[in-house]
Amino acid sequence: DTRGKLRRGDLIRVGHPTFGETFRVSTDSTRAFTDKVIPLGSADDSNSPASLSFKSLQHSTYEVQSFFIRSGEEHVTLTPSTIFVSGFRIRFKSETTQTTTNGGANGCLRWDSDALQVKAELETLEGIDSVEVTRETLPAITGSVGAGLKFYVTFTGDNVRGNVPPLEIVDIGTNGCLDSQLIGGVFGED
Repeated sequence: DTRGKLRRGDLIRVGHPTFGETFRVSTDSTRAFTDKVIPLGSADDSNSPASLSFKSLQHSTYEVQSFFIRSGEEHVTLTPSTIFVSGFRIRFKSETTQTTTNGGANGCLRWDSDALQVKAELETLEGIDSVEVTRETLPAITGSVGAGLKFYVTFTGDNVRGNVPPLEIVDIGTNGCLDSQLIGGVFGED
């Protein structure tokens, strides 16, 4: 229920925090303002009714998924791909990445790929027209797992609106994706 935070006449941006469309909460008291309904008014005239446009809807249903790759032991550090390459693939619905060869055979990404590399590879899949990817470094957790990376994938395309199936990380150091552990590094079973 947003009524405790929003009042009639307040400005509200719908969808994207920067590019979303701006409205006012309607000041027309004949329009319902409930826990499920926020009456929109024009940003210039809050008494004039307004509704969501394509611009607003374009940013309103982004789903964000994340996955991480990290060492299974607190004191073990995964070997950087600049020393020995290790890789994995990503599956979305029935498609699996198949373009890059940075982490081994076709479709294998390096475990420590940058965000733009993951984005480019995901957008080669027929079912994904547009995503944004960011990457975060994860510290080791005392008494638990080691350091690694977490990737956040925001589905922004027209083909991936709303609730989308989960991404799956597959072929980690197997099936043509390299595993530095086989040549003296730390990855696969670690």
